[in-house]
Amino acid sequence: ALRPLVQSADALLRGDVTHKVMEYFVKDAVADPAALTRDNLLRIAEEVLTDLVPWPAARTVWLARIARIADWFIEHETVRLAAATPVAFEADARGVLDIPELGFTLRGVADRIDRNMSGEVQIYDYKTGVPPTDKQQKHFDKQLLIEAAMVEEGAFKAVGAAPVSSATFIGLGNPPKEVDAPLEDEPPREILENLRTLIAAYLD
Repeated sequence: ALRPLVQSADALLRGDVTHKVMEYFVKDAVADPAALTRDNLLRIAEEVLTDLVPWPAARTVWLARIARIADWFIEHETVRLAAATPVAFEADARGVLDIPELGFTLRGVADRIDRNMSGEVQIYDYKTGVPPTDKQQKHFDKQLLIEAAMVEEGAFKAVGAAPVSSATFIGLGNPPKEVDAPLEDEPPREILENLRTLIAAYLD
């Protein structure tokens, strides 16, 4: 389906804008640690909003939302960048995992993938809304758990097969918060086996 001819300032666009702001800001900070500042984040936000959002009221509201979480994001991003280096964002973080015995191909796009000095991978997903809880992820919201399984199987060419030490939702709502995927309770190998079982059931 095509999007409507007359666009509106909807949740999908807000998500796209927020993802681009964070990607550009983190890339700036990787290239120059001195760029990890509130002023730089808001400058990038204004540029992205001006480019993508033609509604003045929406630009004002969305910029205010980013300003509210700016200090929190920078504080946590400082810790993230000290522990690992981003190696792939959305354009490069496109994964394809074939399950030939089922004739099934799993495709996914990660918001961001980092790698630490030990070669372990950390996966991040930005959420403009409320991230799923630990319990929700265990029962039905398997997004990050499946992404972790794909990484360990080498589905992301830009990353290669690597152990995943963490997968985290970065909630950019009010209040902002981080929620980790329960990798210890739902290990990637088990997740992949359960997915095979589920797809086989659908095909039956």
